[in-house]
Amino acid sequence: MQGQNVCRVHGGAAPQNKDKARLRLFDLVDPSLTRLARLIATTNDEQVLLKAVNSVLDRTGYQRGYQITIEDARAMLAERLTAAQEHEDTQ
Repeated sequence: MQGQNVCRVHGGAAPQNKDKARLRLFDLVDPSLTRLARLIATTNDEQVLLKAVNSVLDRTGYQRGYQITIEDARAMLAERLTAAQEHEDTQ
């Protein structure tokens, strides 16, 4: 079963085992995002970059055909910069 070392018949379907498997998979989210961000920042391979960017966009609600205007992009960037600055100020 996904995130487990046992099959459904040998305990994989037990609620406590499903919960632990879910936690193990969630533990991989932050490292995966970190590696994806590093890949986007450092790759020179356009195909790899496009796949990585599409992966992020698909998972954040920007499906193909979704259009972002320059004004939208600037507003989002300004919002994120403000949030980052506020976060730094609180630490």
